Amino acid sequence: MKKPLFFLFAVAWVHAANNSNWTSPLVHVTLPSAITSSQQGIRGLASPGDGYAYVGSGAGIYRALWSCIEANPTNASCWSALNTGVPHPTSGTTDLYLAGRDFDYIGGTVFAVFYNAFNGAQDHVCHWSGSAWVPETTTPAVWINPSSNGGPLYITHDPTTNYIYVGAWGIWVSTNQGATWSESPSGGTNAYAHLGYNYGVFYNTPRVRTYNGTPHLFWGGEGSLISQPMNFSSYKSWTPTGNGGCTYPNCFEHNMRGFETDGDPGTGGAIIVLINHCTAAGNQSTSCSATDSYITRSTNGGTTWVDPASVTFSGGNTQYWSMRNIAKGSAAHEFYIVGGQNEQYTGILGSLDGGATWALVGHPIATNGDYGSQFANIAINAQDDAKLLTLPGGVGVAPAMYFHPSPILLGTNHPFRWTGLAGMIALPVALALIFMRL
Repeated sequence: MKKPLFFLFAVAWVHAANNSNWTSPLVHVTLPSAITSSQQGIRGLASPGDGYAYVGSGAGIYRALWSCIEANPTNASCWSALNTGVPHPTSGTTDLYLAGRDFDYIGGTVFAVFYNAFNGAQDHVCHWSGSAWVPETTTPAVWINPSSNGGPLYITHDPTTNYIYVGAWGIWVSTNQGATWSESPSGGTNAYAHLGYNYGVFYNTPRVRTYNGTPHLFWGGEGSLISQPMNFSSYKSWTPTGNGGCTYPNCFEHNMRGFETDGDPGTGGAIIVLINHCTAAGNQSTSCSATDSYITRSTNGGTTWVDPASVTFSGGNTQYWSMRNIAKGSAAHEFYIVGGQNEQYTGILGSLDGGATWALVGHPIATNGDYGSQFANIAINAQDDAKLLTLPGGVGVAPAMYFHPSPILLGTNHPFRWTGLAGMIALPVALALIFMRL
């Protein structure tokens, strides 16, 4: 019994230390050639919570155990095709499969949204049965039509009911584990228009988060970040833009690329939004004089917003970066953002204080003039903070994946940074346990 007890204490010691290895360089991941040569490129990346990382592309779905990736990111055999049942495109691409765009883990089952990245249609929502991807029993017609703006790209669920929500222009809901779908009260093709705004597509939403003590559905993109209770009876506009009008100091510019919450933003928690904040006084509806930061943050329910400083690194800074995605780390107040700037660099930023300040993680990667050369997705192993980042691919750049190691792994390339009372206490306790077992 001694070894298991010691192991548990050792793991607790490492986690409590709140260490960081952010200066460790990014590692280029070796992927199966089918992924890196796919016409649609890499469109989805996720770590839904079952011990695997998933990547979606025109080569279908591939997954790998985090333990295999972390042991050797250059081992392409870590990745296995999971393509039984993946829908096939009917036009627009020579790829064999529709691309997996977004993933969720619901009731112990992995769900994925598939679409044709070239025409934005032929959408399906499937779940992994253990042997095949199983689609919805009835596909809404507007999910197939490329001119309908009805097909979903993103998926989330209400943990209190396991109802599933998908969307891209509007919001669809399933109450039976994805078998059938119906338009939400906000509409399946025009959620912004339903609230009196101009049409607009979503980015990296919808997502369910707690607000004022209960689950709320957050969504947005080409317009304000919107939150609604799960019955859609009301709404809150968090970051008003020219789509609907706005006035300084709470006026923001296209496009809202994602958000996350640090606690409940209705009761003193923070909300971090990837959007430019307009700085000039007056009505900014038609012309926004924006801040340099593509990150803004509120800790008082959106009454006021503060924009974190840009990050300077050797050879450049993030002053004009477009931030593309945000994810939570495994510790409280820990967040990561990917973004970049054409003809400059792309990279990952990390925060340990709920988004108030940011620092570069790893090293920047040079970009060309194509947005496909910027990191667009990030997945984090919730067990140890190992990270995967993907370049979608585009003109002059192949789809690619990069890995940043866990700070928990020991070695010369994983320096520790001890911070706070937890680290001060945990280190001597762990050392005492070591000597007691010798």
